[in-house]
Amino acid sequence: MKRGARIALFLLVQLVLTALLLEASLRIAAPHAPGLRTLLGTAAQGTDYSEVETLEALLEQSVLGFVPFEIRGGFRLNSRSLCTREYTKPGRPGARRIMVLGDSYAFACGGVPFHLMWHTLIEDGLNQTEPQPVEVFSLGVPAVGPMFQLRMWQLEHELVRPDLVIAAFYVGNDFTDEQGRLADPRLESPLFRASTVLRLGRNLMRLRQVADHRHARAAATGSATTARNGGYITDRTVPDRPPVEMTDEQHGRLMATRLLLWTPDNRERLDILAAHVSGVLERLHQEVTTYGADFLVVLIPEAFQIDEELLDRSLDRLDLTRPEIDLDRPQRILIRHLAEAGIATFDLTPGLRAAGRDEALYWERDPHWNVAGNRVAGRLLTQHVRSR
Repeated sequence: MKRGARIALFLLVQLVLTALLLEASLRIAAPHAPGLRTLLGTAAQGTDYSEVETLEALLEQSVLGFVPFEIRGGFRLNSRSLCTREYTKPGRPGARRIMVLGDSYAFACGGVPFHLMWHTLIEDGLNQTEPQPVEVFSLGVPAVGPMFQLRMWQLEHELVRPDLVIAAFYVGNDFTDEQGRLADPRLESPLFRASTVLRLGRNLMRLRQVADHRHARAAATGSATTARNGGYITDRTVPDRPPVEMTDEQHGRLMATRLLLWTPDNRERLDILAAHVSGVLERLHQEVTTYGADFLVVLIPEAFQIDEELLDRSLDRLDLTRPEIDLDRPQRILIRHLAEAGIATFDLTPGLRAAGRDEALYWERDPHWNVAGNRVAGRLLTQHVRSR
């Protein structure tokens, strides 16, 4: 064997051994490192946050982190590192307070400005008609599930002192966040599913895109490190697209992956997941009502439940047809579980479907509501909360 070939073979062997060592190290470390699990794109199995004692420690287990006063999406986070106004001070005399719990739908919804978010619009709408002032505080955190939100309530409710708690449940991923994701060989190569090293590299590249965008926005709106307070808008610009768009392929694969939960092969799995998240929401309901506040679970549909063209494209990826999918089954199962526990729910699906016939309510290549979607959701929820 020639010297050059021997060197190439030696380097190849070293590369393979290094990859195997890294693979083994990641697999050993992942169960003990929530941040690493997030980077690997594998939701924690049965995540339990009950031993987390502070909000800072809780947020450090999320993709948001604990970053008070940093600018995110044109909003300077408050002293609790959340995308909402300060709630540590006494509110307006006689004001009724609403606490919103949720994931990215309650945080920034793909980059929608704070003043156009659905929960801000609820506050604006109620204050136009209600005799008492209303204050709405959103404690949403991206990429978390109901168990995280339960612990958020436990740590923060004494500061917020809410009269109503709204738990925003997104059927697109709140069944599977904290309970593991589904996989399908038609949507992702077996190598990527099997290799933690490849998933880590891919997800780090995606996070780099997000970080570059965030730093650019921070430079345009001012340094976050010099701020002494937070909880206010720094940029009222209305975007025409999300800050970090997926490619058509990435978005299509994501939608098809989420549609797996709707397929006949996963009926039993959906039943199990629904029973689990219902149990978490029942515990949250019990704690909220014991505290003396009202509790409402709001169901947020997945984009393909509203957009028929997107549904057809997602079905094509799975080689399925519409008759093979029970499109509203996730909401129906969850509503049944919660009704049995005496928990009030409000399903946004019918209202969004009606409005979606006239305008797009979701970003084109992002699974969140756009400005119009937030406007419709805000209107529907304002009417519902007012009727309560």
